[in-house]
Amino acid sequence: MWSNVPDSTKWAVAIILALIGAFFLFMTYGSMIVSKRKNTHISGVPFVGGFFILAGFLLSPVKWLALLALLDPGIWMIPFAIRENHKARTAPKEEKSDNTLED
Repeated sequence: MWSNVPDSTKWAVAIILALIGAFFLFMTYGSMIVSKRKNTHISGVPFVGGFFILAGFLLSPVKWLALLALLDPGIWMIPFAIRENHKARTAPKEEKSDNTLED
């Protein structure tokens, strides 16, 4: 069904989806920058920008442009979160010493 659609229509859909993705991507990076500057936590929208960019360019005639979805920082946070979670679970736990003085 999608193969019968003209290339100009495919590009139009791809560009619209990519622009929506770019908006969310810039919002995510913007929130990271503001969070760093103000030393507070401002949540971005991870994965959404990358998803729209991925979907848009997978629908385009040039599929390799879907690799631009890797610009989304949420995709890169997954391996680091898994690694940190693994390190926290496998780290040796400190035993509480009962060195309190009793009356």
